Amino acid sequence: MSGTANTVKTSPHWGFELKQATYDEACRVLENIRKAGAHEPVDQLAREAGQAVTLLTEAGFQGYYHRPTEIVPLPAMAKKTADTGIRGIEKAIGFVIGQFFKKRTADELSQLADYLETMLHHNYEAKSHHLVFPISDDLHERALTLISKVQNDPHPRASLDLIVATLSELVTESIDAYYLQPTAMVSIGSITRKTADMSVKGVGSGVRGLIDKLVRQLTDEQLKALSYYLESMIHDRSL
Repeated sequence: MSGTANTVKTSPHWGFELKQATYDEACRVLENIRKAGAHEPVDQLAREAGQAVTLLTEAGFQGYYHRPTEIVPLPAMAKKTADTGIRGIEKAIGFVIGQFFKKRTADELSQLADYLETMLHHNYEAKSHHLVFPISDDLHERALTLISKVQNDPHPRASLDLIVATLSELVTESIDAYYLQPTAMVSIGSITRKTADMSVKGVGSGVRGLIDKLVRQLTDEQLKALSYYLESMIHDRSL
C-alpha cells in the first residue's frame, strides 16, 4: 500500500452568490430536462430553461452591479448614468435569452443542462450557492495579487489602470462562459446568431465602459472595500 495520501486537486473559479430559491429553481429545471424522453415535446422545457436562466441573469446583475454599488455608493449623477446603462444591458441580454431558447431540441437542452450543472456550486461549509465558471491559473494569480495590493497599499488608486484592465478581462471571460460556450453547443439560424452576437458584443463594450468610468471615480478607501467583495467571488472547486 502506498504511503502517499490522495490529494484533492482544485481549480480556480469566479462567480456570484445565488439565493436559495434561485439555486433550487435551476436545479429543478435541470432535473426536469434529464427526466424528459428523447422524443417528448420540449417547448415547455425550453421556456422553463429560459426562465431559469433569466433568474440567474438577474442574480448576476445583483452580484456584479447592484451589490458592489451598495458597498461602494456612487455619486447620485454617476449612479443615475450607470443605472441607465445597466437597464440597456439587461434589455439586450433579455433579447438574447429569448432568442437562444427558441426551437431547442431535446438533445440541445440536455447538453445545456449538463453545462449549466458544472456552473452551479454549493459550498457546504459556508452553506451558500454560487454560479461560477473556471478561470485560468494565471488570471487567478493576477487577480489575487492585485486584490492583495489594493488591500495593503495606502494609495491603491495608483493601480487604477491595472484594476480596470483586470476587471475588463474578467468580463471577457464571463462572456465566453455565459454566451460563447453555450451557443457553440446549439444550432442557431445565421441571422439570429448575428443579431445575438451583436447584442452581446454591445453588452461587453457597455460593461467595460461602465467599469472604466465608475472605478476611476472611487476613492482609495472605496477601492479597498470593493476589493474584499471581489475576493469573495473567487472560489476553489474540487476536480
